[in-house]
Amino acid sequence: MRKILAAMVILGLGVAVSLPTNADAEAVPLTKKERTLAKLEKSINSVKTMQAKIVQTTNRGDDVFGSLLVSKPNKMLLNYESSDTVLMADGYNIIFYEPSLDQVSYIGLEDSPAFLVLSQDFSFADERLDMLDYWDEGSEVYITLAMKKDPLAGRISLVFDKKSGELKGWTLKDAKNNRTRIMLVEPKYNVAVDDSLFEFKKKEK
Repeated sequence: MRKILAAMVILGLGVAVSLPTNADAEAVPLTKKERTLAKLEKSINSVKTMQAKIVQTTNRGDDVFGSLLVSKPNKMLLNYESSDTVLMADGYNIIFYEPSLDQVSYIGLEDSPAFLVLSQDFSFADERLDMLDYWDEGSEVYITLAMKKDPLAGRISLVFDKKSGELKGWTLKDAKNNRTRIMLVEPKYNVAVDDSLFEFKKKEK
């Protein structure tokens, strides 16, 4: 066999030698954090629509109740029981509407870390995001995100159930340090949703 190989080299025929490839190399085990993040990403991306009741807690500790409707990608509707204020994402913008004042505010979806959670394929490794904090203790995992291009504009802290990977709620912190916490109550996933609900219309007076 050695003579045959030597002859092939001398004749310029070349010899195909099987060398180890990256795929053959021993895979580096994932860390506990990497395994947890992968599980949470899978849970987030498995949700295409969601319907839930919410409890929103303001900076002053007041609780406000309402309902949340989500349809991916990038659509959300938040209504409150005790107010006619509407918070909506129509696929392009986040819209804050106060009918009693006839005021409408628009924020580009890409200016908020919240919009990435509403995307079709969310990843904690998204190059537009900074992970500012990661805390894994007890039955919950807390992750704080901000936009790289404007980290002072605001941040979102997500709370997950560690066992199921489900999103339990989040806290938004704006540039003025105001905090708003929203917790999900009795969420229902991948239910039928009417997309016309995400079309913004002013209420008739």
